[in-house]
Amino acid sequence: MCIGAVKKMMGAVKDAGLKAHFMVQPLAMWTPDAGSQGWISLPEYPFTLEARTLSRFDFARYAREAYDAGIRYLGGCCGTEPYHIRAVSEELQEERGGFKPHNCIEWGSFLAKNINPVVRMRVGRKYWESLKPSTGRPQSAACSTPQLPA
Repeated sequence: MCIGAVKKMMGAVKDAGLKAHFMVQPLAMWTPDAGSQGWISLPEYPFTLEARTLSRFDFARYAREAYDAGIRYLGGCCGTEPYHIRAVSEELQEERGGFKPHNCIEWGSFLAKNINPVVRMRVGRKYWESLKPSTGRPQSAACSTPQLPA
């Protein structure tokens, strides 16, 4: 995910001597291989896009990047689920005055009580932010080939 286009718009508006508020609503899916028609050109569209869904931690990283760039209106577009919006809320907790969302997950702190030592290793922000989740599908392709009209 990238906010490069919004950063360019912000620069152009500033250079023109104008002032504006900026908003981002990212697609909650990984689509680096989308063609010129966007995500609808992907062969998985519309019924099997689940394997491309961003994790809550991907969405939180995007929220942090957007906020640090000066964007103050953050939301989500297609594929966004409530846990994505919660991740934005948790990531920007300090900026929102320290208010924690109801039942905040605290980076898996509840896993510390698990009887399995492998699960206990998953407590904390460092583990979850460095995780590279798989699709869970054997022999899945890293990226697809977009389908183009004939």
